[in-house]
Amino acid sequence: MSESESENSNPNVDVALRRCELLGEQGRFKEARQEALSVLAIEPDNLPAARLLAYCHWALGDNSEAINVCEQTLAYCPTDIVTLKTIGQIYRAMKLFDKSQAYFLDALNLDPDDDNTHLNLSNLYLAKEDPETGLYYAQSGLEIAPDNPDLLVNQACAYWALNRHEEARNTCRTALELAPNNALYHYDYALFNESYNRQLALEHVKEALRLNPNDKKAQTLLVNLLQDENRLVAPLLKFIGEVGRRQSEIASQEGRNVFLEYAALLALVIPIFLCYTLSIFLLRLTSSAKLLPPSWVKINNYSLFGLAVFVLLTGGIFTMVEFTQAKERAERQALVVTKANADQSFLRFRKQFVSGKKLSGSRQDFETLYQIEKERNPQNPERRLLTTFWLGIIEASLISPLKALAYFDEAEKLAEAACDRNDLDSRFRLICTQRLLQAYKDYVKGKSKTEPDRPDWLNTAGDIK
Repeated sequence: MSESESENSNPNVDVALRRCELLGEQGRFKEARQEALSVLAIEPDNLPAARLLAYCHWALGDNSEAINVCEQTLAYCPTDIVTLKTIGQIYRAMKLFDKSQAYFLDALNLDPDDDNTHLNLSNLYLAKEDPETGLYYAQSGLEIAPDNPDLLVNQACAYWALNRHEEARNTCRTALELAPNNALYHYDYALFNESYNRQLALEHVKEALRLNPNDKKAQTLLVNLLQDENRLVAPLLKFIGEVGRRQSEIASQEGRNVFLEYAALLALVIPIFLCYTLSIFLLRLTSSAKLLPPSWVKINNYSLFGLAVFVLLTGGIFTMVEFTQAKERAERQALVVTKANADQSFLRFRKQFVSGKKLSGSRQDFETLYQIEKERNPQNPERRLLTTFWLGIIEASLISPLKALAYFDEAEKLAEAACDRNDLDSRFRLICTQRLLQAYKDYVKGKSKTEPDRPDWLNTAGDIK
């Protein structure tokens, strides 16, 4: 540095710029913006400070102010490629694709060998749902920088949109080899393998969430992938299957038991009745023939009458007890049958509900299923979670917000109780379930105008294959 350059350099400005960069890297954009403004207050034409200020405005969601700063910068430095790309990115985020394209093409004309400009143009055309042009710019960028993982992922996304799925997976795998700690690459690779290799997709979406636990798209994908293993609803599905298999067996066994018990009762009553009839016949025969003294006849009449009363009372009491027990067995059997009917109603209602039909006819069956699960499995929250969740959805569809919120609150408690804090999969399921429940609560309370998208595991839960 010459003596004149040293005199023109302001150490305070250099320190403020460096501090602004560090704050931006840390995501502290409000503080970074203040540093950039302090530099521009000293040097209004300081290009690095203007670039940082525009980026801070954009990061803080103030698009109009960011565009204003970019336009002011381009007014005195129209060939600044960084600013051209920044304003192009802002317009692309605002879906003003024509304006974005114009700025990116200006940047490309100034430096055709800037692989980042090719990347931005590829992003633009992918956002415009023009994968062929997006692929063109990704490939042109890779000719300049063949090891740029961002360009490789864009190429993979374009391949995927063009139904060239195998090329998409291979290209994304190459990008992952170059940048194994990029959460977005793991998510894309998981997405590309969702229908091809679910276990591999599950591994990579977990890695994406390990690197970025707040990635909402990855959380949703994880829930959809878990559907394949039925980990969230397997206990309920297993219970439904067991009931279906045992229903006819239980019914036939109960029928045999009732038949045997009534056969035993008849075996007791019929001989006594025959003896009583025979005794009456013999008594009348001997009385008419005057073979016995009148006092004996009288005693025999009383004895036989007492025996008849005893037999009738005993048989009546036994029959009442048997009918009571039979009624209890019938109620238990009816509960099993109701359970099976409720399960079928569950599947029928869920299919119609998912297709957009708002039905109320099956609510009673769901409530029966809910009560059965609550009584039989009070210590097994995972079994009860799905039924409780769906009851909340039903009440929400029937505009019963208080009931819906009560079911959603209970479902959240069940999800927390079912979570194994030492198991990574279980913690992920809890996070995803809590997010979905909160979205439904916001919808019921009116904070959100649209019903949340139900993940596949909820829309297809209950399918017995």
